[in-house]
Amino acid sequence: MKKQLLGLLFMGFVLITNQQTHAQDPLQEALQVFPVSPEAASLGKYGDIPVNLASGKINYTVPLYTIKVGGFEWPIYLSYNYGGLVTEQDHAMTGMGWDLMANGRVTKQVRGVDDDYGNQAYKSNTVIPYLQGAYNTLSLEELDLKRLEIYNNIANKNYDAEQDKYNINVAGLDGSFVFDETGAIVFLNHRNYKVQKNNDKFKIINDQGINYYFDVYELGTYNYGAFSEPINHIIPVSYLLTRIELPNNKGSIYFDYGPGESYGKTVVSESETRVRGTLTGTNIAHKHSSISRNTLQKIRFPNGEVQFDISSSVDQGISIQALNNISIWDSSKQITKYTFTYDQPTKNRKTLLGITRNNGDDTLPWYQFEYYPYPDMLPFDQNYKQQDFWGYYNGLGYSLLSDQGKEIIPAKTIMGALKKITYPTKGYSEITYEQNRIPNNSGSNTAANCSYSHNKSISRLIKVEGGVFDKMIDTIIQIPEHQIVKITGRLILGEGAGNDFIGTETDIRISTTGSGCTFDNVNLHIYKDGETIACEPGISCPDSYNEDYEQFGYTTNGKIHIQGRLTAPFGTSVSVRYTIHYEERAEELNSYKYVGGIRVGSTTDCDGMGQCKTKTYKYVMEDGSHSGHLAGSPAVFEYSTRHRQDHYIEIKTHKTAKSMFGLMGYQGSPVLYRRVEVLEEGGTNGKTVNQYSIYNNGITSFPFSVGTDNDWRKGRLLKSEIFKKQGNDFVLQRETLNEYNNFYPYGANTNSSVKAYGMAVGRNQWRQSGGVLFDASSLDYDENHYVEYPKEYQLVKTTTREFLDDKIVTNETSYTYDNPYGQLKTQTTTDSDNKTLTTTYSYPYDQPGTVNNLLVAQNRITTPVETQSKENTTILGTQQTEFIDWGNGIVLPGITKIAKGSDTPEPRLTYHKYDTQGNPLEVSQIDGRHIMYVWGYNTTQPIVKIDNASYTGISVAVTALIDQLKATSDTEDTAAEEATMRTLLKNLREHAYFSNAQVSGYTYDPLIGVTSMTNPQGQTAYYRYDDMNRMQYALDQDQHVVQQVRYNYQGQQSDALGGVIIDTPGDGPKIPNQPATFTANTSGSGSANLYTWSVNGTQEQCGSGVSFTKTFTSEGTYEVKVLAYNTETKHRVSHTMSVIV
Repeated sequence: MKKQLLGLLFMGFVLITNQQTHAQDPLQEALQVFPVSPEAASLGKYGDIPVNLASGKINYTVPLYTIKVGGFEWPIYLSYNYGGLVTEQDHAMTGMGWDLMANGRVTKQVRGVDDDYGNQAYKSNTVIPYLQGAYNTLSLEELDLKRLEIYNNIANKNYDAEQDKYNINVAGLDGSFVFDETGAIVFLNHRNYKVQKNNDKFKIINDQGINYYFDVYELGTYNYGAFSEPINHIIPVSYLLTRIELPNNKGSIYFDYGPGESYGKTVVSESETRVRGTLTGTNIAHKHSSISRNTLQKIRFPNGEVQFDISSSVDQGISIQALNNISIWDSSKQITKYTFTYDQPTKNRKTLLGITRNNGDDTLPWYQFEYYPYPDMLPFDQNYKQQDFWGYYNGLGYSLLSDQGKEIIPAKTIMGALKKITYPTKGYSEITYEQNRIPNNSGSNTAANCSYSHNKSISRLIKVEGGVFDKMIDTIIQIPEHQIVKITGRLILGEGAGNDFIGTETDIRISTTGSGCTFDNVNLHIYKDGETIACEPGISCPDSYNEDYEQFGYTTNGKIHIQGRLTAPFGTSVSVRYTIHYEERAEELNSYKYVGGIRVGSTTDCDGMGQCKTKTYKYVMEDGSHSGHLAGSPAVFEYSTRHRQDHYIEIKTHKTAKSMFGLMGYQGSPVLYRRVEVLEEGGTNGKTVNQYSIYNNGITSFPFSVGTDNDWRKGRLLKSEIFKKQGNDFVLQRETLNEYNNFYPYGANTNSSVKAYGMAVGRNQWRQSGGVLFDASSLDYDENHYVEYPKEYQLVKTTTREFLDDKIVTNETSYTYDNPYGQLKTQTTTDSDNKTLTTTYSYPYDQPGTVNNLLVAQNRITTPVETQSKENTTILGTQQTEFIDWGNGIVLPGITKIAKGSDTPEPRLTYHKYDTQGNPLEVSQIDGRHIMYVWGYNTTQPIVKIDNASYTGISVAVTALIDQLKATSDTEDTAAEEATMRTLLKNLREHAYFSNAQVSGYTYDPLIGVTSMTNPQGQTAYYRYDDMNRMQYALDQDQHVVQQVRYNYQGQQSDALGGVIIDTPGDGPKIPNQPATFTANTSGSGSANLYTWSVNGTQEQCGSGVSFTKTFTSEGTYEVKVLAYNTETKHRVSHTMSVIV
């Protein structure tokens, strides 16, 4: 909804949010500080579902309210991001797939041992020097002893060797960081933020100087062993945003939370050990972890607050929440409220059905949602078994390490996904989905081969009957290589009455070679000797005997070997039917295999009148092959240990899987798509083709340290093409190509001057002789070490080409960045005629000085202090902003200078005075004319603009009048108080001090909009809002309606006048000196109760009568006009007709 009525566009002290957008005319922007006429509240677009094409996921948002403080905006909204039903996911309080974006937090990921616990000096004094090679000067024996000491301490968690990772999750503020061994901050993705940690509190200052405080933390349990003792302690796992403090005393936003409540989660782990392929041990463990959870109760800001009503309940032992409503308040007055309804509000798995917007007794349907059906959650000890290889729901119910039950079932994955959105306009969107897919040519990629969805089967019958005593079989069936297969079989002995099964026998073995994933080879033995079946012919023997068999396994070469023998005496029969379930992997380009999760297949957007448009998404390469790229895999850990005995070595293979392990992919998806086609109306309206960057993450192995994370380079738009449909062909109209470079502000890897080391160690060998275990040596351990350092993937060039009938128009924009800040330094555009336009930016740190240094100290580094433009080598102009320290922490522009060409910049705008909240009170232009501003409503809104006047020399009486006006605005809450403000404004305008000035004034409902604007001539325009706080009427100074905005949804009728016409008997001219009657007829569902009739501009009748009678005394042409008016709604319509007499 658009309620932004103020354009506070002061050059320099506005919070710049895009470093590539800079003011071109600071003078005009600085003077444009007062409201224009209010915009009508936006009903929103009826469709156009946004899709993150690189991952194929919907990225839809529902805006609720935006807090505005001092030019800073804090949006509150719902965000939808759903990739399929994850079996064990605990869903947010707004329902499956939805997240309420209202506050923020810093989350902590413990790596190794909690950095805030125990002796961390060992890491900095011993481990880091070892990784840096400080001990390489020791003798080999001394180095090995030192290495053994370090390995033993780390493997047994006596000391820590890794840095905990912190993730920032705040709107407009993101990133991940660690602390190095000295306590200095290392951002993993380059950020110019400052981070301060004080015990269990954080303060983060972004690059605009905004301070974010995280003073409330949530606790979690952390258990491990050290020095042969169990360690159990409680640590902060999440730090909640409690305050946003704007620079220059612009104001603060506060976040209030309720007391901590317990939230628990049980995680299941399964492990197995095999010795020389034989299973020797299994273990299933349940670990219950609990954390304290603090619920957001309200957000406070100047002149208002947002309240959150959240209820709690328990489902399957899980403490869950439901957001009931959000209300916005101006002091003690409710402005509006959003109410949320769910299908099962007390369940973990629930869906958001609708949002209504209400205020008092008025209710307005806002959004409605429909979803694909989904199952209820089972108890935790059964629920975790209902997942496929990727963790998505399949309902099969097998253990984590089972050789069975990990099949992808698309109809199950899609459960709970958003199906339809109905908008406030009554338009709607419908979404269809597909299972994620990758090409079949994925080679031996473990994750790709371990993911399966059997789409083909081969069934064969082997039978002995009719006097054939023995039948031998030895055959091989070929299927695609490297995959998981399922073999099912059924044997049947004897058919018909009188069988005693003696002499019947089945001995068939179905096998494969190789192993992979968590699967061994298939070795299914279908065996039965009829003599083991206890029965007496004709009494207890069944007509036939049957048994069913099933086994999952892996095949490396795709060969399924069936061999064995069937035996049946004369007069009976023996048969075996076996079925091979597998994935077909044809060689054609468009062959594919399923992987976890869903992607969008199509979106259909319909307006309220039933007019629809459909977008279809095709995830294919130019040659038609599938464009999916496997970006991650589930967490199943496997490693081997060696156990050396006197005369042999025993190899043990260990596999571990845990439920609730995060998917190692891209933004929660295991797949990235290199290329996506978006077809409008099946392609009849053309198509758009996008290509994205693809990178793999590093694969970690025992002892499982941090792998290489390339998410910072993934999913970037590389190329976009727009085609139009011409006959049967698609013709290229426009293409955009983006080029990126890796940016390492402090160097790469160990050469970076800002870095953090980490190392994981695990023991993989035990040696013994005569039953005596040897002491460990350094050779009995494995180590993985890594270095983390800042990096960024920077856009360095964008090239666009437009393909016209007879030529190609090319435009190229190149970007350079400074070091180490990584901010935009130059932007150069080159057109088809080889003409270049270059803009160069200089920041406070580029021009050191007392005040600029203060800006750097406050971390306000994104606003340029100088901008220069060139065409080829000719300077077009320069703009400079000189900041001044105004005291009390306020550093704001003092002078804006502008020069044309290569001239010396000269002052164009001078700031003379600010108030204590950093609002400008007086500025002057190059002509010497001063402009005064008065700020009211607790210094949040401009209420007076005085052109051609100054605070310098102002009298006590005028100052008192201004102070009275400000004080009145601070508490103004009624129409009478608003009228008092306009009276005080009138007194101010008529004061002798302002006899040569132009005074304009403004009143507001601060959280709604401007309510009146009075121009320098004393004429006032009024604005009225409906019960939903949407602008409804604009009235002139006489309170006549000059504009009405009607919010009519599909099927609703307007309660306002639509128009008026004049009817009069007869078609011919009127006769002089004879009465003529005119009747007004209004249209629309509203009515009029006052009619004003005039002839040739002179009013002749005013009242409730709809008819008017006039006697014309002379011939001629007359203008008859009627104005129909509703005194309650203050809506009016008029009509004029020409009358010939």
